[in-house]
Amino acid sequence: MPFVSEFTESLENATSNDTNNPLIINLPSFNYTGSGGIGVSSGNKEVNLTEVYEPYRVYIRGFLFLLVVGLAFVYIIKHVVKYGETQSSGGVED
Repeated sequence: MPFVSEFTESLENATSNDTNNPLIINLPSFNYTGSGGIGVSSGNKEVNLTEVYEPYRVYIRGFLFLLVVGLAFVYIIKHVVKYGETQSSGGVED
């Protein structure tokens, strides 16, 4: 597979040092001047995705934990009540 070698190379670079962290994105500077004198300019910016999304990760893990506990509770209740099973009389009498 052609992407396996690229993946292993990226993984080795990420574990060797923090300068090649794939979760740190460097946004280059840009300058845009549109018609009418309205423009936007920006300098170089470094965005660390690990720091930005860390609080959301905690909420998602908590939600997934509650979801699994809820499904386990429903599964246990279903088997205690035996929901979905039908009664059979054992035979037909004429």
